[in-house]
Amino acid sequence: MKNLFFTAWVLVFIVGCGGGSSSVKSTADKSSSSASSNSSSSNSLFSVASSLENSSARSSNSSLLPAALAQKIDAYLGANISTTQPAISVLVLKNGQLAYSGGRGMADIPNGISVASNTGFRLASVSKSFTAIAVMQLVEKGEIKLTDSLLDYIPELPQSWRKITIEHLLTHKSGIYDIINDWWPPTPLNGLTNATLIPYLTQRPALEFEPGTACDYSNTGYMLLVSVIERKTGMSFSNYMQQHLFGPAGMTSSYINDENQAIKPGDALNRGQLRTFF
Repeated sequence: MKNLFFTAWVLVFIVGCGGGSSSVKSTADKSSSSASSNSSSSNSLFSVASSLENSSARSSNSSLLPAALAQKIDAYLGANISTTQPAISVLVLKNGQLAYSGGRGMADIPNGISVASNTGFRLASVSKSFTAIAVMQLVEKGEIKLTDSLLDYIPELPQSWRKITIEHLLTHKSGIYDIINDWWPPTPLNGLTNATLIPYLTQRPALEFEPGTACDYSNTGYMLLVSVIERKTGMSFSNYMQQHLFGPAGMTSSYINDENQAIKPGDALNRGQLRTFF
């Protein structure tokens, strides 16, 4: 898929148990696609977007993908996705080369914009992987330790959370309740930002379990990791990702969609209609 964007909750979405939410819109622009913190222009969820450049809306390379298989993909999309439904984009790479590119449906239903080869898509919780990479970059530089307490960076959080480490946040073992599934209803979530998340958490010190003793998926943990990155580096999460990840990786179409960066024109809306996440 050519243009994917991450949803990273700055509010942040990312890795599964044992293993970012961060959210981001991204793909390796010249080869393939994908980051959490999470934020959208209205909910401070972020998305990252990216695309494979220089590819057409529908193309295939018969030397890499048999024509019959390309036709089957086209037929499947035609039979299952209406041209008026939310869009889907399909990309097949073989040995690093573009073998097939195609799509069907609407990226922006209200404005009548169909999917194209450069349409960006939110990456939702896949964005967490990018947030995790950003954290590990700081670990490699010796600026953060996995054993550091969360409160070393966000001291205003409940003091009973002192045992929660950076590693616990990365691996969903912090015991912090999931802001999306456990606490915050969808309507208020559309106004949630990291700036409002931390004061909200300070009033809710209860944990689901003792840090490190169990594993339960927590978007909240990745949202907090975004704040850790921002406080440690003195940079906004978006600027950090552009300078230290997207830029060096050649992901020139990737970006964080948060309260400071609206979804770019032509990129896919949620369910083809919503600029919010729910």
